[in-house]
Amino acid sequence: NFILVISDFYFKDSANKLKEELIKKTKINNISVKKINDKKYRLFVGPFKNFKALKTTYISLNKLGFEDLIVHRE
Repeated sequence: NFILVISDFYFKDSANKLKEELIKKTKINNISVKKINDKKYRLFVGPFKNFKALKTTYISLNKLGFEDLIVHRE
């Protein structure tokens, strides 16, 4: 399984606001926020079971200006 990391945030509210905005703009429904530690929250999409699904989502987010997306294996 793979995840696509959009960004890390210091504040959970900031991550959740961007999450909601991305859901509205892209119709991607598997966007999540995960607490990494007391000062870091990760906004990511996934998990993806195959590369084709990940690629489609990557392209959608890239078109919105997200260029530094990171693919992680879970």
